[in-house]
Amino acid sequence: MRRYAVILAGGKGERFWPLSTPERPKPFLRLFGSKSLLEATGDRLRPLFGEDGVYVAVPPALTPLVREHLPWLREGHVLEEPEPKDTAFAVAFALRALPEGTLAFFPADHYVGDEEAFRQDLALALEGAESLGGIVTLGVSPSYPATGYGYLERGEEVGRRLFRVRRFLEKPSRERAEEFFRSGRHYWNAGIFVARKEVWLEEFREHAPGVLEGQGERVSLDYAVMEKTRRAFVVPASFPWDDLGDWRALERHLKGDGENLELARHVGLDTRGSIVYAHGDEVIVTIGLEDLLIVREGQVTLIARKDRIEDLKRVLRLLTEEKV
Repeated sequence: MRRYAVILAGGKGERFWPLSTPERPKPFLRLFGSKSLLEATGDRLRPLFGEDGVYVAVPPALTPLVREHLPWLREGHVLEEPEPKDTAFAVAFALRALPEGTLAFFPADHYVGDEEAFRQDLALALEGAESLGGIVTLGVSPSYPATGYGYLERGEEVGRRLFRVRRFLEKPSRERAEEFFRSGRHYWNAGIFVARKEVWLEEFREHAPGVLEGQGERVSLDYAVMEKTRRAFVVPASFPWDDLGDWRALERHLKGDGENLELARHVGLDTRGSIVYAHGDEVIVTIGLEDLLIVREGQVTLIARKDRIEDLKRVLRLLTEEKV
């Protein structure tokens, strides 16, 4: 059975603003070394699916960037979604475009810390999806009680390192996150989903027929299908993972032993727990600050408390309304 990987690269990455913009959103940023997040994702999947088996779903305006970052991508393998409306519509659009086979969907902007373990886990997911006739996801054992991730609960074991999913759960409260973290049977939802094309079509027809036809309001794949399906399975991931949701992700991976994460020329006096970012010769000087995000990019300066980063989406709406 042919296998295809679809990289979903249409996200805006608003919580990485002002570095992430509509013209160059998060998947195209080089946050770790010389590769962009999209390049790293493509290079991770290329040996597993072959160049003939890798596709990228994006809005048409981003096609030139995809070609720039993945020059090896085959002609016709950029799936231009005319009206992006979240992951459920992106998956449905890909289903209409791709041939029969096993279709695996991947976010374009996640961190994977062990490539070999990722390949082994994905092989189990592909085999499980093909043998069980279900949708298999990779679940990440939580390393802390995160409130910003969706979770799934593991059910009975049906194969080697393969379990039924009892239920998908929305982003929890702090109390619920603590409970999930201690349970040993809850996993972070990594947003990687694998199924045979006919299984995808059957589940969309049952739970989200309008989405399959390209109709309706924007909706995530989790909400449209995964929270409703009775055919979900999970392979517990054995690799380090992060969804790189906002600036604090860089702190988790790059901070080291210093008091601050300094991705800039920074002179700080009595400054701790802060993220400081700027390009080139820009110098940022701080005095007596704690737990702040300070970003200088182009003609924009962002200063925010780290615990208010989620409000960046609201700020961007205000900037759009005021035409700043």
